[in-house]
Amino acid sequence: MSGDNVKFQIKGKSFEKSFDRSKIRLGAIFYVKEIDGGNDIEISEKVIAGGTKFAVSWIASSVWAVTLKDIYYLEYEQVLSTQRLLERYMTSQEVLDCISHKASKLRLEHLYKTSEFDKSSLRVIFAVAERLNFINSLKEEEISKKLFHHWEPVIVYHLLTCFDLLGQPHSWKTFDAWLTSSDNISERENVIAKIETKLSNVEFSKQLYLGYQNIYGTKNSFFRFIREILPAQNRQELLESIKIHTNSMPPLIEIISEDGTDLDKENFLYEMRNNYTHKAKVVHGIDFKSTFGIQNVSMTFSQRIQEFKATKWITYMTANWPDVLEHIVKIGLAETLKKDIANAQDYTKYSFKHKYYRAFKPDGTEKTGVNRILFDLKGEEITREYVPEGFPKEFEWATIAEIDKHNIMYPNKERQELIRPIDG
Repeated sequence: MSGDNVKFQIKGKSFEKSFDRSKIRLGAIFYVKEIDGGNDIEISEKVIAGGTKFAVSWIASSVWAVTLKDIYYLEYEQVLSTQRLLERYMTSQEVLDCISHKASKLRLEHLYKTSEFDKSSLRVIFAVAERLNFINSLKEEEISKKLFHHWEPVIVYHLLTCFDLLGQPHSWKTFDAWLTSSDNISERENVIAKIETKLSNVEFSKQLYLGYQNIYGTKNSFFRFIREILPAQNRQELLESIKIHTNSMPPLIEIISEDGTDLDKENFLYEMRNNYTHKAKVVHGIDFKSTFGIQNVSMTFSQRIQEFKATKWITYMTANWPDVLEHIVKIGLAETLKKDIANAQDYTKYSFKHKYYRAFKPDGTEKTGVNRILFDLKGEEITREYVPEGFPKEFEWATIAEIDKHNIMYPNKERQELIRPIDG
């Protein structure tokens, strides 16, 4: 490859072109048009008639191979994982449509050079799904027995952190980003307008930070999830899994209250989360199902915490934990996915397909397996997602054309939908 040549990787094809490398950077936009029957391309920074807009998604500068993408590519495993987690709450197609809608909001020109994805609701959805999968792994009998009484607090904590994740405002920002973002000028001005004049710099800074916390703070996000994201019946279901008994202190023990208010219970949930994070304070609990073979403990309230105050003795109890919390998080995840989709019209939808075929060593020996290919609207290969784990690097994948030509599809496997955009 000559010093000024660049190998552009586009939709599974490679085109070597003479190009000014100084113009190539992550997120840079180029316009590409296929010529010579698809055997060559015309590429430019300027709009080309009949061309397609692409962004630079990766640069291998050692060999100057540059990957261009024209859409945000969903990862098969992330979508499939979310579908499985929500199979009781949404159909697979509903999950896919909702994820497609959120993926379509990612701006191509910003995707590979800013935190576009990290600030998106799609990242939150995949982060919560990943956390739920982690929790599922803790339910394996061998793991739950080893964790013993640490099992429940680990699960409860991770589920409660999903509350504030799912309750975050869509445009969540760190405090320093909020201070400088042009998107938050009116928000900052509203906060400043409410701060008393003639305060010291330190006190003014405190009040400004409190104003930010009232919008983006973890506690606000946590409570917003319970009060705004959850449907009313599910919020009630969550709160009914908690009982708070309040008695007077000995020697004269009298019942002050047989249950707490909704706010008491919300505060209890938030304290459980924060005590684990900031104080290493846990409420121990074991997996009764794997440890003792007890299958039905859902209707039993168990004592979790007792607090002794000046005139009161408070007992907190829960029922069907952590199952009810996991159910609530999945409800919240489904609600977050469905948000804004009802009236959405103009967005790219995706569908998934597997390709099963063989890989070959240079000596002709082979290994059967599966790889996932991303197709465009015409059914042409865009890119391969990855070679499955366990396949040695010395194996070379047969090309799609060779696979189709020789009909060496993996036996007894049906062709399924693979990741490709379809008309929406």
